[in-house]
Order: sequence, then C-alpha cells, then structure tokens
Amino acid sequence: MIKAVLLDLDNTLILFDEPGFYRSFFDEMASAFEDLIPAEDLIRRCVAATMALKENRGSMLNRDWFSRAFDAGDGLPMTRFWDRWLRFYREIYGPFGTLVTVPAGQADLVHRLVHRGVMRVIASNPIFPGIALERRMAWGGLDPADFSMLTTMDNMSFVKPHAGYFSSIAEALGVAPKECLMVGNDPVNDMAAAGAGMMTYRTTDASEVHFATLTGEAPAAAADNAPAPDFHGPLSRVWETITPLLG
Repeated sequence: MIKAVLLDLDNTLILFDEPGFYRSFFDEMASAFEDLIPAEDLIRRCVAATMALKENRGSMLNRDWFSRAFDAGDGLPMTRFWDRWLRFYREIYGPFGTLVTVPAGQADLVHRLVHRGVMRVIASNPIFPGIALERRMAWGGLDPADFSMLTTMDNMSFVKPHAGYFSSIAEALGVAPKECLMVGNDPVNDMAAAGAGMMTYRTTDASEVHFATLTGEAPAAAADNAPAPDFHGPLSRVWETITPLLG
C-alpha cells in the first residue's frame, strides 16, 4: 500500500529547458556577486562544491558539506557568501519563473493526494537552500503548505541518486520504503529510488530529459544502467495508476 508519494520538481512538476535555465542563472549570479568574487571563480567553485555533494554519505547536512567544499580560504568568509546567496534567491531568482510551464494534471494530482491523506514530498535533488526550492515551487503554483516534506540542502545529508537520499525520506516520514512511490522524469536520479525499495513512476511530459548541469552526470552511460520504472506515462496519469495501490 502506498502511504507516501515523492515528487521530483524539475521537469516533473515544472517543465523548462534546464541547460538554458542554468546559463541565465549563472549570468545573474555572477552579477550579484561581482563585488565579492570574479565570475569565473564563483561559477567554478559553485559547480565544484555542488558536485562534491555526491560524496556526502550522511555525515553532515548538505549545506555544511557544500560550504566546506566551496570555502577556498581566500578571504571570502562563508557567512558573507551565504548571506549574499540567500539574498540572491529572495530578490533576483523569482523572475526566472517566466521560463517555466506546468504539465497537465499537476494541480489536480496534488489536490487528490492532499484530499486522500497521502503524504506528499517535494523530492527535488537537495543541492539548493530551502528558499530557492520554495521559489521554484511558486513558479509552478505549488504551495509548500500542501506538502509533508521538502528536501533541501538544509535538511538532507545525501543527494540523488544515492539510495540513502530516498531511505532518509522514508525514515523521516515514518514509513517503509516499499510504501513509497517516487515520481520523476530522470531515469538515473529519480528511478534510483528502486534501489532503496521504493516503487517508481517515470514521467514523460518533458520532451527531452535534461540532466542537471550542476551535477555533472554522464547521460548516455548512466541512463543505460538505470533501473526500469514500475510505471511510466504523463504526470496526469499518476493518480489513476496509483489509486488501486492506496488501499
């Protein structure tokens, strides 16, 4: 019986061109930090620190792991960087939502899960702080109050596709992995939930699967070894697919 549904965000609940998005993202971020650090150094260190999150195996929060990897001891205190980073998400990140569209059935699915009392998780790869995730949710008309849990770098100690990421969500919810369904478009990062014992549903709304630029995935090789989903189809068919499994 399914007690919890984990929902990926990027190209699952909101659709957009990820490579194009991140090009604009880095341009805006470089401008926001130009008085603190050269653009090339900022981007290089952000990418390197984000990729380093894949090595976290639960020993510390992703935020702390990122901070340790980002800090080059060059006179830019992490507190100063972090304060500016959070301000960037509060003041500049919002308009990026104009690049996003919403897949059919998104609002209806969330409404039905809420009404049925199924636990709901925004299971976005936790490489950003909470404020950034909430901004991206707002682009798709999603209210954090409608979800039991949001995974961010502030509350997670693993990233996708590590099985520990999915196991720690189940543990936090107080359910067994086999009572969870992971819904997402990514054949590697999302379908890896099967390795933790969860059921999986791969969405097909995105016309092309874009692996997040920041995680440095090797799409072809990684996808070839990805586990097959239990279900697949558009987001609009998730509810009818899982209804018999709700008990």
